[in-house]
Amino acid sequence: MTTLQIKSYSRSRSMYLLFLLAIVSQALGFAPVVTSKSSIRCLPTSTELLANRRQILETTMLTASAIAFSTLPAYADVSDGNELPNGIAQFARLVKVKSSIAPVKKRLSENAADIDKEEWTNIGKFLRRIYSEGEDMKAIAPKGKLSEAETLADQLREYSKAGDSSVNARDAPALVAILDKCSAIFQQFFDLSADVPDL
Repeated sequence: MTTLQIKSYSRSRSMYLLFLLAIVSQALGFAPVVTSKSSIRCLPTSTELLANRRQILETTMLTASAIAFSTLPAYADVSDGNELPNGIAQFARLVKVKSSIAPVKKRLSENAADIDKEEWTNIGKFLRRIYSEGEDMKAIAPKGKLSEAETLADQLREYSKAGDSSVNARDAPALVAILDKCSAIFQQFFDLSADVPDL
């Protein structure tokens, strides 16, 4: 739930409470009228009236409390459930980009002639996505492995940047070779992360 939705929810809840309190005020201000079998209108005694008011007030307070303390979404680092914490989010992006390389390579290898201008443009955007993952590599480099991670990140950027010329030339075989290199660099980084000694 966004901040705007929370404010809207709080506003509607406040309006409901005001409406509820208005009803209670009327109930407290005007005592019920009881009609006897003989059609003589009889007012309740002061003791009955006090008991009725107390009961109404207690019921209202319980209802208001239930509404006021109803569960609201908690504020946390992962506010809406669509974002992962730092570290996990970066690692997830690396895995996702690496897993996306294989279908792109398959498309280039098997159906390069069918790739139109728009699809080549999207492949170019995918290369830029690969390039940006160099930052994630550096950000989540294992302790004591920063130098190796930086080297891999630089290589990843170098190869993905070189892929632009293959996209412009629509050279599918050259681009497949570049994507192979990028995939291997991702794997080296994952192996680097797995090869961290227990502390």
